[in-house]
Amino acid sequence: GTELGDDYPGPTGNAAQFNSFDVRSTSGNYWSEEMLLEAINVVLMDRFPSATEGAQYDVTYAAYSGSVNPVIESVILTNGEYVIDETATVSTVMETAVFAYGDGRWMMPLELPANVYTEQFGQRFGNLSSES
Repeated sequence: GTELGDDYPGPTGNAAQFNSFDVRSTSGNYWSEEMLLEAINVVLMDRFPSATEGAQYDVTYAAYSGSVNPVIESVILTNGEYVIDETATVSTVMETAVFAYGDGRWMMPLELPANVYTEQFGQRFGNLSSES
């Protein structure tokens, strides 16, 4: 992001263009572990500004080392910054959430129950479903 662009113009520009972090130490766009942790801190501090000491997150990002692969890093908020949680065992929980952008912010859309057409709107057919 823009927060790290002045300090790391090549790596941030490359990450913005390719949507991944180049972790090859031979690359001019190399992201070291320290740089990656700095980027993780920028994102988490922005998204969770009121997180309290001890808050833990599993962060997934795309890393390029010849091909793009996901990396999961466990971090914990310690003394006001996120550090690698060496004691964490990463378990993956997959969740899909739908968000909509409007009025300059991200929001979760209102989800109506399937029976709202028939019971609330008095319609004969329930036209809401999660199927196509």
